[in-house]
Amino acid sequence: MKKFFCAIFLFSTLACDPVITQVESPADIQELLVIIESNTPWTGKIDTFTVSGDSIHWFRVRKSHNTPICWNIQKTQMLGMIRAYASTTNFQYGWRLEDARYPMWSDSSTTIPYGTIRGCTP
Repeated sequence: MKKFFCAIFLFSTLACDPVITQVESPADIQELLVIIESNTPWTGKIDTFTVSGDSIHWFRVRKSHNTPICWNIQKTQMLGMIRAYASTTNFQYGWRLEDARYPMWSDSSTTIPYGTIRGCTP
């Protein structure tokens, strides 16, 4: 009888389909910067995270190579300018920008009252 229960237990554990969890390797994750430049207050979302500010802010984002990160930023006042784009984590302002030719994805700006800008990483 004991062998019978052991056989049933063994059969039932082998007959079940295993649950496979797909885990991304570190090589599948890419870090980028989403840079927002403004001289007026703004609010919005980067991916699912709410962000706000009134000047230049850099946000480090981690993404899978297959999934873009998108943003939607809106000015909260009539006057002013807002610009947003993504770049590599080693991005720098100044003359080196032209020398190094940092990639800049979805570079957009607006001066429209309460204007909105949108963009996505590749």
